[in-house]
This record gives sequence, C-alpha cells and structure tokens, in this order.
Amino acid sequence: MCAQLFPNWKENAIRHCKKQGCDEMKLQQIELMKLCCGRYVTQQQVEAFFSNTPPAITQQFNYEQTRKVLEPFLPVREKNDHTYTHMFHPLIAGCVEIGRSFLDKIKADYVMMTEPTKPNSEVLLVSIHEMAEKWIRHYASKNILMVPGNLRAGLQTFEGQEVNDVNQKTTYTMQHDPSTLLIVLKKMLSYSYRRGMFSERGFNAANDFEVAYFLKDLLLETPPSVAVLPFLAEFGLMCAFRVNDTNSDKVRTESMF
Repeated sequence: MCAQLFPNWKENAIRHCKKQGCDEMKLQQIELMKLCCGRYVTQQQVEAFFSNTPPAITQQFNYEQTRKVLEPFLPVREKNDHTYTHMFHPLIAGCVEIGRSFLDKIKADYVMMTEPTKPNSEVLLVSIHEMAEKWIRHYASKNILMVPGNLRAGLQTFEGQEVNDVNQKTTYTMQHDPSTLLIVLKKMLSYSYRRGMFSERGFNAANDFEVAYFLKDLLLETPPSVAVLPFLAEFGLMCAFRVNDTNSDKVRTESMF
C-alpha cells in the first residue's frame, strides 16, 4: 500500500508493515532490476521512463511577455534588473500554458510552503519534519566532516566571471548553527510533500538518512527539458514572495537574491 520496495528480504517488508500499520497480507512479490547506481526499479518504471518523452522546443521563448507579467512583483530597487526575466520564464510560461495566472501560482506555492502541518491528515509530513529536525540539529555538521578535505575545499572555490573568480582559500565546515537552516528546510519539505514528490518515491521512516537522501536526489535532478527548472531552483525563486491574504491581489517580495 505504501509502495516501499524491500529487495531480497521479505522479513524487512513484514517488519515495516508492523511498524507503519500496513496490512502485511497485501504484500506483493515483484521482479526488480538493479541499476548500476544500486537502486532497484520495476519493469513498469523503466518503461514509463523511456516513454515519457518531453515535447521538443521549436520556438524561441517570449521573454517580453515574461517581463510584463513579472515586473509588478519586483522590488523597487530591482525594477531595472533583467536577470529575473530569464530566471522566472519557465515558471511564468508554464502558468500561461495551462491558462493560469502567475499570481495564482504565487498564492498556492506560498500556502504549500508556509501552512502548518495538519497532524490528522498529514501524518507523513509531520514525520518528515521530525526526521529533518533531528538530522540537521544533531548530525548534519558531523556528516559534512566525513567528506574528504580536498572535496570540502573545492566547495569554497567559485570560478566564473559572474562571481569574479572568488576563492575562499579555506576548507568548508559548517561553522554556523545548522538549526538556522531548519525553517527553510521545513518549508522546502512541505512544498515537496504537497507537490506530491513523496508519494512518487515513498518514505521510509526507519531510515534516519531518508531526508538527506531526498535532498541529494534533488541536488542531482536532471530536468526533462531546457524549459523546465530543477525543483530546487523553482523553490528558491518562489521563496521570495510573501502573501498577506490569499483573497487579495497584494503580494510582497523580498530581494530576489
């Protein structure tokens, strides 16, 4: 019922059912294939992956339309910054394609990010938040130290013209209190959950690294098209908006950067 996969060990599946309250009589035996990365998938998942071909892009993007839609939401000091036009284009164009206003998306996304969890109807999201808080408060900074120093040093080097080839010349460690990231992390997890991303992958509450694995998969996400933003990029862009009243057309924005 919860769509969890337990390769090779039926005992693990039964233990999971007893812990999560699933009906072990509904367990199904299916044939899985092991990918090079170690992940197990079904034949149906493989077929769905290859049959889900994104539409080809044949025309250039209408940035003028995007600019017209976006400009009312820009902070006054950033009205002349055209960087945002191109960054927000996939989101605004996606709204236009389905006959929806960008304002409606702002309001809906804000609610999905900020609305408190509902213990009765969002039991899984409550568990996700609890696991995220435990991980980031007690283990995140220690987990980082497991990464070899030369790789952590690479995280401090930013090469490129846009950032003026800045090199911090140090090895990355989480020097600030990791719990300061918790508010943003919970927003992102709520947004992901309410967008249905956990229904697609399932959630194993017995795995203390489940939130960390989810973040890793988001970081390595490959969008299906050049006209589709990665999920983390969409979340970061939509975080800039503040809605006082979902029934009003008034929307506040903080600096996009």
